[in-house]
Formats: sequence, structure tokens, C-alpha cells
Amino acid sequence: MSSWTPTAARMAAQVTTWQACGDRRAIFLDCYLRMTRGMLTALNAGEFADAAWVTHLLDRFADYYFDALTTYEQGGAAPRVWQVAHDAARQPATLTLQNLLLGVNAHINYDLVLVVAELLQPLVHGHDVGLVSEAGCPAVADPGAALVALAQAEGIRVRPLVGPSSLLLALMASGLEGQRFAFHGYLTAKEAQLLKALRELEGESRRRRQTQIFIETPYRNRGMFDAILKACQPETRVTLAIDLTLPGETILTRRICDWRKTPPPEVERRPTVFLLLA
Repeated sequence: MSSWTPTAARMAAQVTTWQACGDRRAIFLDCYLRMTRGMLTALNAGEFADAAWVTHLLDRFADYYFDALTTYEQGGAAPRVWQVAHDAARQPATLTLQNLLLGVNAHINYDLVLVVAELLQPLVHGHDVGLVSEAGCPAVADPGAALVALAQAEGIRVRPLVGPSSLLLALMASGLEGQRFAFHGYLTAKEAQLLKALRELEGESRRRRQTQIFIETPYRNRGMFDAILKACQPETRVTLAIDLTLPGETILTRRICDWRKTPPPEVERRPTVFLLLA
């Protein structure tokens, strides 16, 4: 399989056309093309168990984008999110990042839901379907939750299967409070707001004697760890649970004052669960 499937080729041609005339809709589509080519490269490398299914998913996802574009170009009633995105791209005052995020919002939060709904069709016709996450626990801090929500809404039986959860594994090995704990998903990436959020979590932990659990995008792990050291009190205990279930698994719990004295383990670009208890 080439990285230039008909879908990718169509994207590339549209990007070229828009860039030539200064159409700012090329900003999102060029990003989308790069991500699509990355998926196709992974397919070529055999990284997916069902390459045909993933290829179909990529094509259908792109179909929703191009269907909305065609409708908009013909003056029809395109989905409102795409109407806003396309209109904004024609405004000189719209920032590059705004153009990108408007496209991402429309395609992920609107189109992806429609594609996911299509995935229910085998279930509706009596076939069993399994949801497997590439890392962690399916539907927990995972987009698979959207599929489960649709299945529940359609009255389709959902059966969770026994398997590892990085959050519980981290808690089990942390030595922190296991009777009262809360998972907060991803915290904000903005430093001032992040420091404020960490202090609030620490205060809540102290009041309730509750372990606070959260995660971060792996390439921002070091920034998260540095923020924790900056925001939290010396006696607060913090656990880094790194590469859970992998050969390089590392799980360490120390007080903030001790973490500040010791070189931290390498966390950058390694899946990590953060836990704190004040």
C-alpha cells in the first residue's frame, strides 16, 4: 500500500490548489494530509492487525470531510461546524491556529462521531465487535467511549472484559491512599493554569485524604513533572508510574522535597501516570 492512496492524493491536490490561490483552508487540510500519510505509513509497516478495516475507516472519515466541502462549495446546507470553519478561513483576521483548530473541531467532534456510528452497523446486524485500545484501558481517557455511548443509546449490550488498567496498576503500586482516589484525565497545558490546578488538586487531596491521578501527553511529561515540583508542598507524595507493563516499567513514590534532591527518571515520551497525595 502506498502513502498516496486515492484519498491522500485527493487531499494533496486540494492542498496544492488552495495554497496556490492563498486559500487558508489549506492550513487544516495540509495537517490532515500529514496525519493521513502517517497512518498509511503505519499500515505499510504492518502496525495494524486489520489493515483493510483501518483503510476503510480512513476513507470514510475523509468522505465526510469532502462531502461537507462539496456541499459548501455548491452553496448547499453544509453542517454548521463546517460552515463556520470555511467562512472563518475567508476572513483575513482569522489566525492560522484558529483556522487549524476550527477544522480539527469540525472533523473530530462532528465527523468522527458519524464514522463511529457506522461502526455499530455490524452490531445491529447481530455480529460481536471488540473495542481494543492501543494503550491503557478502552473507553477510559480513550476515544472509544464515544462508541460505547452510542451502543448504550441503541440498547446494544456492552460487556467489559477483564484486563489491565494503567490507572489502577499505578495506584496499586504507589503506596498512596487506595480507599479514596479520583482520576482527572489531562490537565491544562498552560503553565499558569496548570500550577493553579495542581495546587487545587493538592488542597483537595489534603482535605479528603484522596489520591489524585492524572496523565499527560508523553512529550509533555517533563514539563508536567517540573510543574508538580514547583506547585506542591514539600511533604506531598508524588508517584511516577512509567511504561507500565513494558520492559522498562518504573514506579517510584517520593515526597516532593526528596524529588527535588534527586535526578528524576527519564519520563519524556514515555507513557506515565502521575499520582499525588498531600
